Amino acid sequence: MARQDQSVEGGTAYQAQGNLTVTNGMDADQMAAVMIAMAKQLQVHFAEAEAKLEERLSDFRKAVLEEFAKPENEAASEAFKDPDFQFVLNDAQKVFARDGSAELRDDLVRLLIQRSQHDSKDRTAKILNHSIEIAGSLSRPEYAALAVNFMLLNVRLGGSGPYLLDHFSNILAPFISDLSDNATLYEYLEAQRCGSINYLITRDLSMPIYQTYASSLSDGFDIHDLQIIEVGFDINMYSGLLEATANPNKPLRFNAPKLEDLSSQLESRGMGMDGINNARALFTRTVPDQTTLMNIFESSVTGWDRLNHIWNSTALSKMTLTAVGKAIAHSTLSSKTPFSAPLDIWIN
Repeated sequence: MARQDQSVEGGTAYQAQGNLTVTNGMDADQMAAVMIAMAKQLQVHFAEAEAKLEERLSDFRKAVLEEFAKPENEAASEAFKDPDFQFVLNDAQKVFARDGSAELRDDLVRLLIQRSQHDSKDRTAKILNHSIEIAGSLSRPEYAALAVNFMLLNVRLGGSGPYLLDHFSNILAPFISDLSDNATLYEYLEAQRCGSINYLITRDLSMPIYQTYASSLSDGFDIHDLQIIEVGFDINMYSGLLEATANPNKPLRFNAPKLEDLSSQLESRGMGMDGINNARALFTRTVPDQTTLMNIFESSVTGWDRLNHIWNSTALSKMTLTAVGKAIAHSTLSSKTPFSAPLDIWIN
């Protein structure tokens, strides 16, 4: 069959056992038309993005002004005179503009309040500056990991008995579903200078729980148990070391989280070694053992099974938070839970 050439728009048609079209590409007029159409569409997108940006910035400014207008933050408003604070405020706006979530807004505002309380030359101020820069680079699972690590390794929640267990559940609740077993998440947190991972250490979950909360779930003791610890009993020796229980028959317990803490406190107050050893024995006799304590938490704390799984299967248990990680974790706990404590306890 003879080949027949035919001119077609944008290409050439050949007949070879059927029609075959070879495209030579768009000509200049067609390309111009496409570019004009794209430019019109981009203008629409730019306008939408600009409107969303302005909405986010307005939302953020309103949140900042409302927080600084509160009577308890009146003195903090002096920070606006500080050029460094103005720079970090601008950074915070940029961070929020890219994300726009209410969670990030609240965290950034809280970090700004913290930052406003420090001179720009202070180490704490510089730590908070870095925290504000990094905050927008973290997702919900990363915030959850920081908050839970901080809660377990750096915080002792108040309360005792059932109240403590409920309090623990309430603090854990906002984060438990966001905890992830993705290994990359913890590597990313390390890369963002929020923590360091030591793969050689092993921290069973029972370790921080027992060291922190064993005394809070003590069976308690009465005043007679205390009086026989040492000859010449002096109640002032135990000032600040005792707290009340809900048990009228055993109304007292030591509030020191660990034996070592109790021993060092009594030694610093001049108690002899026999008395210290007797106090240690009373402490040990009245607090639950490690297995019993873990059974109590497992049966009473909502989300415990998932927490235990993530803790044992990821680097969450091997991570030590940096000052930046602690600042972000503290802000997250403060904004999303009943947790309330000054940041200066951990960063100074």
